[in-house]
Amino acid sequence: MAALLSALLLRSKKRFAVLVIALLLGATIMSIRIAALQSSAITRYTGSLTSVELQVTTDPNRVVPKVFGTSFAPTSYSFMGQALLVDNKYRMRIPVRVIVSNRSVEGLLPGQKIRVQAKVLVSKERRVAALLIVSKRVQVMTSASSWARGLADIRLGLRGA
Repeated sequence: MAALLSALLLRSKKRFAVLVIALLLGATIMSIRIAALQSSAITRYTGSLTSVELQVTTDPNRVVPKVFGTSFAPTSYSFMGQALLVDNKYRMRIPVRVIVSNRSVEGLLPGQKIRVQAKVLVSKERRVAALLIVSKRVQVMTSASSWARGLADIRLGLRGA
């Protein structure tokens, strides 16, 4: 009986050690990622308007309009993207949140490349390097692949179900 109890405790100690090591490793990796996002070249443009070429990574979703006094704010769309080229100088592949205040993003699919004139802001989201606010029409640079269109049809069907 004592041998069984000691075997269980020893096994539990090993599991606990593995759990602690996994938590420390995960925390270290996330700290490095957050530091890399905060020190990327796009943060140099915080508060300014600049040209950004990016690849769409999520479907643009309509944001629920907010009420200001007696009127609604204009409809806007939000999606994630990978910033590829900032100010025609810095090549990168860094995640950004994009908010567009016009309908020019309707029909965009993940994988498409677009170019925007955006105001770069600090984001509250830890998983992105910046928040891009776009008020002008987006310039679509590539069309969606047949795979992306097929997957979009499936997602649309699932939403309608």
